[in-house]
This record gives sequence, structure tokens and C-alpha cells, in this order.
Amino acid sequence: MKINEVTTAIKLGVVDYNDKTYNGPKHVAYDKKISINWDSSLSSEMKSRYLGWVYIIVVDGEIYKIGQSSAKNGISGTLAFYMSAGFDNPGQNRFIINLLIRRSLDEGKVVEFYGLYQEPVVVETTGLFSTHKTEMISAKGLESACISDYLSVEETHPVWNFQEAGVPVPRDLEAEFVKYRSLRVG
Repeated sequence: MKINEVTTAIKLGVVDYNDKTYNGPKHVAYDKKISINWDSSLSSEMKSRYLGWVYIIVVDGEIYKIGQSSAKNGISGTLAFYMSAGFDNPGQNRFIINLLIRRSLDEGKVVEFYGLYQEPVVVETTGLFSTHKTEMISAKGLESACISDYLSVEETHPVWNFQEAGVPVPRDLEAEFVKYRSLRVG
């Protein structure tokens, strides 16, 4: 599905290589980090606001991944996790998405992030002794709706949504992650 078919998402930014070269003591996967060049229409306050976010990774105009986050430091914190993978101790998913973004950039493709957000909702919750009005932030329902809409058109999950599609991560990507983790620990 092309991102230009989506009517509800806003452009967050474009991914590119960072200018700075890493020269620290720990093993890292790459010489340079990738970073997001934020869209000028997105304010600093909006990037760091605690909201339920669905992020969409787009490669050459095509949706490759739909994910969600309710990070306390906003969408900038969520995307920073993907940008820094390979320079820290990431989980397999973050490492592989970073690797796939890098491969796309190396092939001359344009990688962008788009997003949708959900404002906090006040709900009545039950405590141990009484009910309370609580502000809830979750993007699970928003992500579910986006994936449902995607499936209604494409009849399959986005290509980088391995877990949601119930397919194993390609072996070459998994091997890269295992190699990195073993060198990082050693």
C-alpha cells in the first residue's frame, strides 16, 4: 500500500545517515548512526508529548511496517530507539528494523516515518477499594485499526511486520543480530 493512499497519517520525517563517526570503546555494528530529519511542521512539543502513537515506516512511498508506542518521551523517544540500534544492546526487532532501514538507504531508497496519534482518554478504573478516573494512554487499539485497514486492502501484513504476520525473521537478519550480540558481549 502506498502512503499517499493513507488519509489520516502525518509525515514525521526522513531517515538518513548521521554525520558523526563512532569511535567509542564498545563494539558497535556500524561506523555511523542513522537519524531522522524531522518534518518542519512537527513541533518539539508534539515530538516529545506523551501520546499513543502509531508509526509507519515507508520505503520509496510504500508502507513497510506499522508499529505502535506509548513512550513517555513521545514519538521522538520511540524513533530514537530504532535509530540507535547497533550502538547499544537492542532487542532483535529493533536491531533488524535498523538493519533493514540501512539496507534500503544503501540501495538509494527514501525511508520516511509517518504517524498517527491518540490523545489520552479518561476512563473509570477499578482499584482495590473503589473506582477511579484515570487518564489512559495506549496505542494498541489505534495500531489494531491501522493493521486491520491495511489487511482489508492488501490481504497481508506489511513486509517488515514479521511478528504480526506470524512469519519467522529471515535467517540472514537473525544471523546478523546474533553475531552483533556475541561481539558486543565479548
